Amino acid sequence: MHCVQAFIAETLRYRTAAPVGSPRVTLCDTTIAGKYAIANNTIVLQHSYNMLLDDHHWSHANQFDPGRFQYNGQFVKPRSTPFMPFGSGR
Repeated sequence: MHCVQAFIAETLRYRTAAPVGSPRVTLCDTTIAGKYAIANNTIVLQHSYNMLLDDHHWSHANQFDPGRFQYNGQFVKPRSTPFMPFGSGR
């Protein structure tokens, strides 16, 4: 069962179900990562596909590897922010 869970998690990471999240609107002026100013009432999109295939967050991100979700034969639940295959928030 752990192999199946790892395979599903890697499939969702490698070819996400929602490559671009639903549009959101900012409720106030804000700054992202300390350098990107976003004005109030700006429509923003989460680009999940870019995040899930970023070598900064995943080693060999362009390779399909279910083993990245296993440790000692057990499924390891991803707790990383970049693993949001269905988007985030409401």
